[in-house]
Amino acid sequence: MPRETESLRQLDAQHKPAPTSPQIRNQVAVCHAKQRERQGCLNGELATQAVLEHSQLSKTDHAFLVEVVEKLGLSHRAFYRTLRLARTIADLDEATSVGRRHLAEALSYRALDRLLEQLKKL
Repeated sequence: MPRETESLRQLDAQHKPAPTSPQIRNQVAVCHAKQRERQGCLNGELATQAVLEHSQLSKTDHAFLVEVVEKLGLSHRAFYRTLRLARTIADLDEATSVGRRHLAEALSYRALDRLLEQLKKL
């Protein structure tokens, strides 16, 4: 039976082209400037209490992150590292506060890091 592939080609045509390196570089520069303006330093340099303050997590999103940390057996350090990364993702998304989507993306990178470490041990 012949396969119909035109619909698959149309799906590809609907996607936006990937940003170029200069566009990404500019986005990162804007993000860094926003962080320095908001808190006087980059997100990666924030103290633990400042991370919580500048993330502006809702109570439900904070509870979500705590639950994930508990289920995955992550440390307090991992909690704050994840939150710093989520704050950066939110900055790149031009969001004023960290939301569940930003937390989920940050956690997905954490999971990917763990998988890569396990593969290196093989």
